[in-house]
Amino acid sequence: MSEPEPLHPHIISNKEIGRRLVTLRKALSRDTGQDWSQRDVARHLNMSQNMVLRAERGHGTMVCLIRMLGFYRIFRFNVDWVLAPDNKDIPMWLDEGEIDQKLEKITALKSFIQGMGL
Repeated sequence: MSEPEPLHPHIISNKEIGRRLVTLRKALSRDTGQDWSQRDVARHLNMSQNMVLRAERGHGTMVCLIRMLGFYRIFRFNVDWVLAPDNKDIPMWLDEGEIDQKLEKITALKSFIQGMGL
């Protein structure tokens, strides 16, 4: 059964997220000079190859997607590029300044939450 396309233009389809995950894996292979197969990604994430395959086809679980995005983030891939419905103006890679800004925001949010006793 095929997934219906989203009715709202600001929602990305699971299938498109899967295609972008494939693009990230292939870009990682190209840029590191190491072949990153689905099996390699799965091994680094302590998941099965089938879980990576399903995610890349748009049928992965939320947990699998989050783990894969975290993995690619280590290599400075931009999660916004994966999740934005229209990503043509969003860079695939984060530069060092963007990473520092996001870390500052995360640290501030963490301090705020801890200050509230949550």
